[in-house]
Amino acid sequence: MKKLYTVLSAFAMIGTLSAQTFLVKDFNDTLVTSGGWTTNVVSGTTDWYGDDFGGAVFAKATNYSGGSNTAAEVWMISPAVDLSASNGPMFTFSSVTNYSGAQLEVLVSTDYGGTSDPSTQGTWTTLTPNLPTSTSSWSPWTPSGSMDLSAYNGAATYVGFKYVGTDSDGKTWEVDSILIEET
Repeated sequence: MKKLYTVLSAFAMIGTLSAQTFLVKDFNDTLVTSGGWTTNVVSGTTDWYGDDFGGAVFAKATNYSGGSNTAAEVWMISPAVDLSASNGPMFTFSSVTNYSGAQLEVLVSTDYGGTSDPSTQGTWTTLTPNLPTSTSSWSPWTPSGSMDLSAYNGAATYVGFKYVGTDSDGKTWEVDSILIEET
């Protein structure tokens, strides 16, 4: 029995070691734009920034400042991810939120140029992650669930996080543990 367990463990380790990671972003350096990431302020002055609380480090977006909300649209966009060697790439992240306002939008594109206004450049497809919905207190960190990116195999793929707030409301969003890896 011990021999069978050892053989099975060895196969499990081989599978784990051969899994390919295409993108990792954990914000431990507190910099949103390290590793080729970019932000793009489409409207307003809000931008994504690195923050930490209680030992956690993450990217944060909020349109609340100085006692009021201001209209904003700001994107946090990954570098182009080469999925040409992938068979079943999966995308995951974690997020937390508070207050009322629009849900975070998570999108993917294979024709974005990497530097221009993402609201007018590139075709973006909306993904459907599991997102927290709290409006009156901080939600717990919520895993997005695995989102299949195999439709984008062979393409330079961008992942975007789109934050929107208005003059009258706006959630605060925190994002961490971004990962694209082979299943």
